[in-house]
Amino acid sequence: MDRLAKAHHLTDPTISEKAITRFLRVWWCVQYNRPFKDPLLNEYTLDELVYEYLIHYYLDPKNDPKKKAEEEASQDDDNAWVKKMLEQQKAQAQAKENAKKAPPEISTKFD
Repeated sequence: MDRLAKAHHLTDPTISEKAITRFLRVWWCVQYNRPFKDPLLNEYTLDELVYEYLIHYYLDPKNDPKKKAEEEASQDDDNAWVKKMLEQQKAQAQAKENAKKAPPEISTKFD
């Protein structure tokens, strides 16, 4: 149904009320597996159809805007941690490389 919404440009502010109503009626029929001429559908107002659509849309966890923001913040934290770990590994590898290149210290003092 999201493809249908995008195909009908429902996010466009210039879309007509008739087109929105048509989309919501089709969505309702598909959602509840009811015929388009169902008398129950005729009892719904546009506001009720919009409310029901939004309830179903935001009940889906993948569409929750708060969860999306939390996931993005978590992803940013994860990326920062990975970058920090890579820098530490690079520093450790560089330190090992430098230790191999340095000549061994030999004491010249004998007791």
